[in-house]
Amino acid sequence: MGLFSKKYDFMRDKVRLVFDVDTKSYYAYLGSKKLSNKELNRKSRKQVEEANDHLMSDSNLLNRELASAKIRQRFQKLKDLGYSCSSFEYLGKVEGKISDEIMNSIEKYFKEDNVLLGIHRVGLVSDEVVSDILENGLIMSGHGNGAIHSSIELGQNVSYYADNRIVLKEMMYANVYKNSRGSILVRIPDTDLMGDIYLRKDKEVRLNPKYIIGYFPVNEKHEVTEMISKSNKSKSLS
Repeated sequence: MGLFSKKYDFMRDKVRLVFDVDTKSYYAYLGSKKLSNKELNRKSRKQVEEANDHLMSDSNLLNRELASAKIRQRFQKLKDLGYSCSSFEYLGKVEGKISDEIMNSIEKYFKEDNVLLGIHRVGLVSDEVVSDILENGLIMSGHGNGAIHSSIELGQNVSYYADNRIVLKEMMYANVYKNSRGSILVRIPDTDLMGDIYLRKDKEVRLNPKYIIGYFPVNEKHEVTEMISKSNKSKSLS
């Protein structure tokens, strides 16, 4: 770069700070171009240095940046697999609760990497319908015969997110959607997303029941205190 080459400025040139996961540091970017310190004016170089000093001295900030980066990477991976995270999400105040017993049973799923977790809100259905879902799989409504692999198809019946922990909130607020009695929790490994996750019979298409963890009723206080699975449904559903 020559002596009189342009020096970029954060305000004037709309330069932005971008967090790098590998180095755990901020860098200046102009669009998709990473700028070196030599390409920044003195004021902007100082801004980068101060931002990185703050990052290294604040573990909470670093952890937030790492978590955000992980979510962005997850979003991109699902998109590359053909699964776009555009599901409905409850955005109101969260005052619900998942019991300790239930959390102890399902928390392991939310610690897994490379797994899609999703929620199907059952609506005002009968126990027989819930039992059928657990036993035979979730009906993919509106679909006929043919290969179904894309996120658009799955997303019509299952809500999923780049951050799997959002599903915990959605389980507590499943009844916001059409007064749903509860939700079906779905778990699909990424390796399976690249294949066929459905079962077909005549014109009916269902999500393979092996991907269903269970049914989680929710009460009017947004409390989840019970998990009904295929193995215990006979004792829990009439």
